[in-house]
Amino acid sequence: MRSLLLVLFTLVMCSGNLASEVYGAVLDLRTASDSDSTSLDVPWEFSEGPIHPGQFQVNPRAEELAAFWMSGSKLPERGTFRLTLRRTFDQPALLLTMRDMPAFRLFVNGVLSASKGKIYTSEGMIENERGMTNVLLPQADEIELIIEAGASFPRWAASRSVLTVGPEALLRNQTLVDTIVLALMLGGLFITGIYHVALYILTPSRSVTLVLGFFCLVNCVRSSVTGTVDTILQIFPHFPYELSFTLSYIGYYLSPPLFLQFIRLSFPGTISVRIIRPLWCVSLVFVSLVLVSQVSLYGQLNYLFHAVTLASIAISFQAIIRAVRSRQRGAVLLLIASTIVSLATLNDVLYAEGWPSFGPLIHYALFLFILLQSIILSSQFSSTFNELAHIYREFTKIVYLHTVKQIASGQAIESTMRVGAAEAVVVAFDIVGSSRIKSPGFTDALERMMGRCYDSMSHGYDPKLMKAPAFRLKEMGDGLLCSIGFPFITGDSRSESEVATALAADFTQIFKEEMEKLDLEADAYCSVGIVKGTVEGFFPRFGVKQYDLRGKAIMLATRYESMRNAVYQKLGWHGSVIFVQDEVYRDLSPDEQELYTLWDTTLDKQRIRDDASAPRAWFRFMPHPERRLPHGKAEKVEEGEVALEAAECEGVSREHSAGKNR
Repeated sequence: MRSLLLVLFTLVMCSGNLASEVYGAVLDLRTASDSDSTSLDVPWEFSEGPIHPGQFQVNPRAEELAAFWMSGSKLPERGTFRLTLRRTFDQPALLLTMRDMPAFRLFVNGVLSASKGKIYTSEGMIENERGMTNVLLPQADEIELIIEAGASFPRWAASRSVLTVGPEALLRNQTLVDTIVLALMLGGLFITGIYHVALYILTPSRSVTLVLGFFCLVNCVRSSVTGTVDTILQIFPHFPYELSFTLSYIGYYLSPPLFLQFIRLSFPGTISVRIIRPLWCVSLVFVSLVLVSQVSLYGQLNYLFHAVTLASIAISFQAIIRAVRSRQRGAVLLLIASTIVSLATLNDVLYAEGWPSFGPLIHYALFLFILLQSIILSSQFSSTFNELAHIYREFTKIVYLHTVKQIASGQAIESTMRVGAAEAVVVAFDIVGSSRIKSPGFTDALERMMGRCYDSMSHGYDPKLMKAPAFRLKEMGDGLLCSIGFPFITGDSRSESEVATALAADFTQIFKEEMEKLDLEADAYCSVGIVKGTVEGFFPRFGVKQYDLRGKAIMLATRYESMRNAVYQKLGWHGSVIFVQDEVYRDLSPDEQELYTLWDTTLDKQRIRDDASAPRAWFRFMPHPERRLPHGKAEKVEEGEVALEAAECEGVSREHSAGKNR
């Protein structure tokens, strides 16, 4: 039955070859076209056993080389075949191409012209050798071809059109084209495989890249051995016979489980692990058989694995269609790629079993699969990179740039900021009576003011050195808290206290400039409290890991800022107030100390809440934004305020001098 099917297949495949007629063991090529070639898978005269040219006895029995190899165990170990080619003398020179045959010897017109492997060994056995052989035939009207060949070869090679004759230029060009196409396909598989394995090493969380990488590499090795030009055999002419088949069969047996695993990881939930595990077990059983036996054994069992391959195709289609219905990214393109690979695989199964097919196509299908998969990956990576870029931009709005970079480099967020206790200067800024400012543009002015204050705190920020004038602790709508000296270093030759008072002056000036842009109904004021003490940087142990500072100095800064009420109650509303701790004052330069006035905390109504032990504190007035009045009314108000200010400042000056004498 199998021989009958093979004969039918040969007749179908030969029907499209060059115009020629076969009479017995004679192939007439006299009417053949110079632009075509033909297969020699036709009946040859056959004789059993070893003979030599000149002693060939015509046997009434006819055989085909392919059938002889396929039925090796039913025929003699060796056989001799003869075929005569008829042509005209003026036809182009013919080239005989012999692809991947068992051990053979070729005689052309009685002359030994080519051989491969060993027909007769010292032990009387046959040693096969793989590889392609080209023989330029002589210019003669009749060419006698005698091939003495072994009868043992793997099943899949039996169906190959291994003997082809045609014009030399035509066949060499076809071989060159096949070589280029296969090189491109192998290069694509190899580069894609290495790329995905390397990608997995860099990002181990994406195991799908490792599976796809192995799938590409496995099929690259397999195709280099089973391709139309047998790439490995071209590079290494004496590549071990058994090893070549071991690599090709293992590649075939590993491809279905790798492919299904790739789909399962690409589209979670489409393929159950209860399907993948048995498939891996079956594949590993066949791989083990390849490793412990010879191709003469496992090659005869290859057809059993074809059922596994066909089942894998059905499972993959079901899974991908499910992914398409759920509109998962890349599912449509993968469906197209899988359809191409599946049809080519089905075609190659038919080809390997000797059924009508289009010849080996899996190598080209794999190339198209890699091309489409590259499009899918490019789309996924492009989308991922856009998402990452967006996340990066948005992330920098809630954390500092160095934190984003360190997280991107693989560090945990807990290691991106300084933690533990350290000494720092804390600044508390607030707008006095902000709820009473009714100007329509107040909210916008407030946002501009906070933005400018943040710029002052971040001026000269260095993400590598974690250096900045201040670290913003909190923004309270109409106020803020910041620390100087921790967790960022100032990188300034001035002391942290001097940097803090300079920032406080900036804040009050920014407040004045922004508020003066409004049509104020009354004067506006702000206040700043500055305290030096111990703070502690930390990340919460539970929940969202948002960096924060804690410590008594933070609370005291707000207490010092609120002392503006006592100052206004005692001295009047002469401007915005900066109220500093005595320890901060002592860190200032003498010139800056001259700007501050003593505040005696031992007197009633002048004590500082939660800092009763503080012997003294210091304050200064800063220019403040004033309301806009009509010209005449503004002059009267100004004269009264100047007189009051002169009287009050005289008393303040006396207290300041007494404090310095202390």
